[in-house]
Amino acid sequence: MMMTAQSAPLTDQELATCLAKLWPHREHEAPSLSGLLCKAGLHRWRSLDTISIAPQKQVRFCFWCSVVKIDGHIYTP
Repeated sequence: MMMTAQSAPLTDQELATCLAKLWPHREHEAPSLSGLLCKAGLHRWRSLDTISIAPQKQVRFCFWCSVVKIDGHIYTP
């Protein structure tokens, strides 16, 4: 979903859902221990450069599952 100048800004939940589609999730490749760690809230965070999509927001994603963290809040798409 492309955001234009005339459209309303996306909420963080909508942004997390859109961003979750940008990279492949490694749930099927990760060891089963990784899935348990994610369920316990211990994610493997990676940064994501989203300057053009979400300026002034810190966006990170979990390498092992589909969880996105935007400005310190965790969203599950």
